Amino acid sequence: MKRKHVITLIVSLCFFLLLIGCAAINTQIQPKEAEHYPKASHDANIVITLQSNKEKTDFYIDDKWVVKGKIVKIFINDRPHIIRAAPEGYVAKEDYIQPPYRMGATYGFYYLIEDMESAKKGKGQVITVKVIGYSFGKKKTLKKDYEEALIDAKLKAIERAGVEIKSITVMEDFQLKSDFVENKSKGIIEPGYEIIEVGYDESGVYKVLLIGQVRTLTE
Repeated sequence: MKRKHVITLIVSLCFFLLLIGCAAINTQIQPKEAEHYPKASHDANIVITLQSNKEKTDFYIDDKWVVKGKIVKIFINDRPHIIRAAPEGYVAKEDYIQPPYRMGATYGFYYLIEDMESAKKGKGQVITVKVIGYSFGKKKTLKKDYEEALIDAKLKAIERAGVEIKSITVMEDFQLKSDFVENKSKGIIEPGYEIIEVGYDESGVYKVLLIGQVRTLTE
């Protein structure tokens, strides 16, 4: 008799766990409208929500435009990213995110009057930036790849502050880029900036994250 009760208890427990498992699986199923969410990359499979308090906000993932709106849902992949929000008439703001991600997490950007572009015009302004720099090719040496990614991040940081540097970024000579960042640019990266080594991605390109401030120089 006791044995029968034990078997019944085991069967009941297994059935209960099966129900919980099915419920858990169902919570991971994306709604049908998710088929139409934009993807930041071909392998993106995690849904997040991007939110702004301004209409017509352009959202970028790692400098790639993804979607325009006020509250939007998109797919990202399971790697670190920089989100940039740029409403019409306002300066862009950025956020650095990294795994583990919570499905459906919301990342918000909020703008005040002082964030309007008209209030930021003029030389000598200081802009806070977060940018990811990339090495120029596949693996060489760690030191070389790090230096290349760092220079790329510095160039992007200065350009993000509104300094026109496209004429130099198309050049492939590493020393030219380095000299331009250190000596010739009309913007400088303020001391105290932080470099976070993201490392190599699956294609062998090295990445670093630069967080700091850029000051645009007067004529």
